[in-house]
Amino acid sequence: MVLSEFRRYLNPAQVMDLSERPPAVILQWSILIAPQPVKMMVAGGDGTVAWILSAAQKLDLDPDPAVGIIPLGTGNDLSRVLGWGSEHSSDLDLHSVLELVQRAKTGLLDRWSVEILTHRQLSHLGIRMSKTDIYMYNYISIGVDAQVTLDFHRARSSRFYPFGSRFFNKMLYLGFGTQQVVAADCKNLEQRLNLYLDGVQVDLPELESIVILNIASWGAGVNLWGEGTNAPSQSHCDGVLEVIGVYSSFHIAQLQVGLSKPHRIGQAKRIDVSQIPQFQCNAKFLSLTVNQ
Repeated sequence: MVLSEFRRYLNPAQVMDLSERPPAVILQWSILIAPQPVKMMVAGGDGTVAWILSAAQKLDLDPDPAVGIIPLGTGNDLSRVLGWGSEHSSDLDLHSVLELVQRAKTGLLDRWSVEILTHRQLSHLGIRMSKTDIYMYNYISIGVDAQVTLDFHRARSSRFYPFGSRFFNKMLYLGFGTQQVVAADCKNLEQRLNLYLDGVQVDLPELESIVILNIASWGAGVNLWGEGTNAPSQSHCDGVLEVIGVYSSFHIAQLQVGLSKPHRIGQAKRIDVSQIPQFQCNAKFLSLTVNQ
């Protein structure tokens, strides 16, 4: 509906469908037809916005495009912290949206480079190491939070997924979170990994999840770092990450309704996470460095 509405209001050359053209093509076309710097609205969830931002980084555009958001996702955490709201109205007023774009002020957002090294034991061939590089804008979760999200995306990728509403998606998330209360697949996570903040190893309490935050919104609007008292300042453009510990999937549910507080682990400009080798899963090493 959003796509068709914009095509009725604007020149068709200004409205592009990401299912038909990749972000790199859209960005290159935008540079040709739009005044500089390019201003664009991305209609989608946080993943769609990150897709566009990462494509812009790889193209090394100068100046960077100014990106606004029409939030169509489930959590829309990035949209919340950048002032574009938690979800779009069903009666979208395109004239008001375009006026908002014209009045909006540009700001900075840290882009974090994430390097994942995976070591795999291959029979008779020794150890093989693979490397994956990605960009992170919102947060990264290790443990039960990531497990619930993975289960959700697997369900959504199934051919039996009914393509439901935001409400259906939230209920699906709730179901997988409840499942982890019983399964507890990530219990004693603190025994399975080593965490380093700016090169210093951190002692961890009993946890089921670690969340590394760039923005002050997680899990559809929860301000993890700012909950409670005496929280050090947080910004999405200061070159510093916040690290939070979550005790269980039940703790996640409590956080989302304001009935509990997270465990603040610390802040850092570089974070390293390594998995202890005696566990059966593949050993992984995770390194985060700021790239603004």
